Amino acid sequence: MAGIGWNHFRHIRNARDAGIALVYGDNILLKKIDLKQDGVIDIPGKRGFQLRVSESGIRVLHSDCPQQVCVHTGAIRYDGQTIVCLPNRIVVSIEAKKTASVDAVCY
Repeated sequence: MAGIGWNHFRHIRNARDAGIALVYGDNILLKKIDLKQDGVIDIPGKRGFQLRVSESGIRVLHSDCPQQVCVHTGAIRYDGQTIVCLPNRIVVSIEAKKTASVDAVCY
């Protein structure tokens, strides 16, 4: 039960801190997207690939890939979450605006 509580707390904390989506195509950074700015974003060089930013996070609005796995992934908004479109070779990942100075404490 404590694990569930910690996981929930971690997501609440990360939702507040996460503010940037990084979009990579062919392992090259194509775009940095501020998650506080709602809208539809076309990805340069990838015809038919659109992202939607809203209160719920960022999601793939449209992709011309055959199975639409990236579209069905839904919105992401927490630090470390990703959406991957293998046919288009695109990765969308969330990065926290602030990084903690301490990553672990042991007693």
